[in-house]
Amino acid sequence: MIISRVLLLLSLSIVLSGCSSLFGMSEDNSRQPTPLTDFQASNTVTRLWSHDAGSGFEENDLVLPIAADKNYLFVSSAKGQLRAFDAAGKTLWSQDTGLNITGGPGAGDSVVVVAGHDGQVRAYAADNGKFLWHADAENEVLAPPAVSNGTAIVKSVDGHVSAFETASGKLMWTYANPSPALVLRGDSAPAVENGIVVIGFADGKVFGFGRQSGQLQWQHVLSLPEGATALQQLVDIDAKPVINDNRVYVVNYQGNIAALSLSDGQALWQHSLSSYTGLAVDETGVYVTDAEGNVLAFDKQSGTILWRQQKLQARGLTAPAMMGNYIVVADAEGTVHWLEKRSGEFAARVDNGSTVIKTAPIVRGNTVYILTVSGELTAYTIRPL
Repeated sequence: MIISRVLLLLSLSIVLSGCSSLFGMSEDNSRQPTPLTDFQASNTVTRLWSHDAGSGFEENDLVLPIAADKNYLFVSSAKGQLRAFDAAGKTLWSQDTGLNITGGPGAGDSVVVVAGHDGQVRAYAADNGKFLWHADAENEVLAPPAVSNGTAIVKSVDGHVSAFETASGKLMWTYANPSPALVLRGDSAPAVENGIVVIGFADGKVFGFGRQSGQLQWQHVLSLPEGATALQQLVDIDAKPVINDNRVYVVNYQGNIAALSLSDGQALWQHSLSSYTGLAVDETGVYVTDAEGNVLAFDKQSGTILWRQQKLQARGLTAPAMMGNYIVVADAEGTVHWLEKRSGEFAARVDNGSTVIKTAPIVRGNTVYILTVSGELTAYTIRPL
């Protein structure tokens, strides 16, 4: 478990007095990162470019993602910088949002949305960075906003959800699902498709809402809290649900991974698994990094485990990304790994430097983009040897 991600939401005084010993600890006090083993690489990795994308988010224990819309990439820093790059690494524009950014960026509909620790939300035009509107989500936002089909969905750390029109920032609807007192410091981003907004909450529940109305369509209990202590009872859904072929794939911490029906939330298959990072889905498989640092592949239809890569344990893995026939994960030691999608075997590896990587890679075509906590954005490609 990443102990430093634990956050008390009762009040700031409780965080500082009752839980201060939980902050600043290593990701796993009992284990050292698994040493990397040699392998016969089947591909060679080429670094295409690397740029300083801002001041980063190293000191804030945040995970600020790379967002993409059309041919643009967007990155933000904890100090409020929002920047846009093209696929070749050219800086298109930069904005000082005036926020202490904790959530975002989220991109879609030619709009980029970021949110701050005080719940302030701001939107910018994707092509030129022009400020469009601001709104209030009422509390700190740690999840990237979901921007799709004219709606920006913003989820606060206290379980409050706000939906805004992307064109104007007008509030469309809200919903509140109170969070437990003790949660992981992170949050699950909303997912939107076919008029349904799917959101995972810190109490282990998954909800489906009508995108325009906010009406609750269904709810599913992914897992219930168990154990004698508050830490044992953590069942946060921190990983963003993935919607694919009218199914929702979702995983939570100390709980389960499951495939749900998008229409009614009924479970199609489910397995015990603990993860706070994320998953990826393609035509045949579901790929996930678990809390121990294993990478697993499940059959998309049946939920059968296809393979398990165990040689990256305790290395602080990111969520996986798909790149052709490969799965890409990065780790907190600054290394990027390519795994064979069919077998989970290593295909390539590159040392990105000593800076921690917590943000999931993002793939466009045959290029993967990596963002470190210090704000370095790097593009790689691979080719067969």
